[in-house]
Amino acid sequence: MDFNFNLEKSTGISFSQGKGYIEKFYFLSNKRNIIFLKNEFEGYKWYLKAVDLKAYKKLKKIQKNNKIILLRTPVFSGRIFKFWNRNLKKKFLIEKVLNHYKEVWKVENKLVPYHGDLTLSNIIFSQKKEIRIIDWEFFEKKQPWGLDICNFLISLIALPALAEKKDNFKKDEALTFQLYWKSFFYNDSFEYLENPILFLKKKTRLFEKNYLTKLSQKLEKNITYLIKDAQK
Repeated sequence: MDFNFNLEKSTGISFSQGKGYIEKFYFLSNKRNIIFLKNEFEGYKWYLKAVDLKAYKKLKKIQKNNKIILLRTPVFSGRIFKFWNRNLKKKFLIEKVLNHYKEVWKVENKLVPYHGDLTLSNIIFSQKKEIRIIDWEFFEKKQPWGLDICNFLISLIALPALAEKKDNFKKDEALTFQLYWKSFFYNDSFEYLENPILFLKKKTRLFEKNYLTKLSQKLEKNITYLIKDAQK
């Protein structure tokens, strides 16, 4: 059995290959965990019901005592790609995520369920070319359609730059980012598109170490320029 513990969040994860599920421990000494637990349970419940009824049946919340609650979630086999790598060139990855979003979050121009932290770190790619989204701690029931993809695309160019402590991008990366942005948000007029980074920063206040809060002024300005230029 594998076990990991996050001291900062007061959460732990145990995994046994034979059980077919992961148990996530939420220690209630951290008051934020009450919120995160509720969000994650509701997020998984909505998502799995939409994409995988077999996995949905494995989802379970267990009250252990007044100090800890367990959340059982199904195991998804596959690969998670490292967010700090320059993944914009991996067309099959990006298009798989965009298409999955369109298939699951079907109705545009509506308020829809929101993952809240959609980056490559929270997406599992299986050998069957399916994907599954994990870690729903920042789930919200109603946010504008496409906001998760807004965050996802920005993370693809921002996270590698942060990891390498750079404020700019290669020309081909910038053009690829703009291509994906323009193709997904073509002719959309969502409020968040006026200033996506600022809008997302306001949405992630509970998550103090979100990557968006670490952007330098120059990096944020450069990403904003790419977005504005793509939306012309």
